Amino acid sequence: MGLAFVNLATAEVVLCQICDSQTYVKTATKIGVFEPSEILFMSTAKESKLRYIIEENLPEPILTFVDRRYWSDKA
Repeated sequence: MGLAFVNLATAEVVLCQICDSQTYVKTATKIGVFEPSEILFMSTAKESKLRYIIEENLPEPILTFVDRRYWSDKA
């Protein structure tokens, strides 16, 4: 699992790579620590297990779904 946390106010970026299980405990914990105001997902993840876990564990998360083509390293 790859995560990037961007703080626009301080121009700080934190990159994380997490080896997680299907329950996404480590990922949900890391997201909870940073308390993001918005979470970006690929549009193919609308019905993913991770999305539902995040919605259950974070208070009113703002989820934005972006087309997969914007996640390409080649573009």
